[in-house]
Amino acid sequence: MSLLTKAGIERLSELEIDADKDWQAQGISNLKELAAAMIKGDLVVKGNSILDKLPAGPMGYVLTSTGVGQKPAWAPGPVPAFLYFPVWIGISAPTAATVTPDHTRAVDAPMISLHDETIVATKVPAIDLAVSADLFTPDYSEAESMAPGSCHHHEVRTVAVPGYDGVGANSISIADHIRGSRFMCMQDGEIDSIDVYIQVTDNGGGVDVPVKCAIYDVHGRFLKGVHPAVDIAAGPAAWHKFILTSNQAVTIGHEYWVLVWAEGIADMEAEAFYDSGPGCDIAIDQGLVLPETFNGFPNTLVGHTREQTKFSIHGNYV
Repeated sequence: MSLLTKAGIERLSELEIDADKDWQAQGISNLKELAAAMIKGDLVVKGNSILDKLPAGPMGYVLTSTGVGQKPAWAPGPVPAFLYFPVWIGISAPTAATVTPDHTRAVDAPMISLHDETIVATKVPAIDLAVSADLFTPDYSEAESMAPGSCHHHEVRTVAVPGYDGVGANSISIADHIRGSRFMCMQDGEIDSIDVYIQVTDNGGGVDVPVKCAIYDVHGRFLKGVHPAVDIAAGPAAWHKFILTSNQAVTIGHEYWVLVWAEGIADMEAEAFYDSGPGCDIAIDQGLVLPETFNGFPNTLVGHTREQTKFSIHGNYV
């Protein structure tokens, strides 16, 4: 429908518009001004009260909202994500050169081995080395005069069950402390009891000291223990036997913790005997200690500390 409905009117400028008339929300805005000022690419947006021109933005920019009640604006478009990858850089400077030791130098040095070697291996896979199979790590520092030596973790014992049947040169309190060592089993079988070399000393308490033993797997999980505790009277150091609640099967090549624990009683002392490092016959983490008030053995040995100790404690086959 044409706006020019009055006879003789051919142009908008010839119209007389009654500004006070009720146009029922219809009207003519500043279309002429907008059209005259626009160029190709410009946009029209709603301003405060009338239509406004929005010039085209820079190349690559996008029209972005600036919020409700605000005119949109041009803003840089999204850019590709930058990806970063690790890079290995090879250094060819002389300071990074690989040096080949001079093995022709006659330098006396002790043998050092990072392995845990035994005639019956204590690690998996097994490393079975004879005494003559010494491994030497030369010390190339100057002025070395130490005599060569060999370092084998070679346990001399007669029991095939996990444990050590020698009498240790040292003793330490087991009152409210779980102590013991980790041993390799050299024969399949079932253990029904544990022997420990212990001494109880009476310093005025005048009572017997309850003592317990237990076997844990290499991961520190409880397997078997004694029930009830054995009450040991004061006296000279000696081997004491502890009966397990039920037989514990052990497997050749597996390691087990064999542990002892005594109740802490005033003026009474209970000590277990052990051999200690430094040295090659005892692994640096073969011993274990866990401070714990005397009660039932815990399910796991959480919170324990490793030591270079080998306690005089071992199991007995059925």
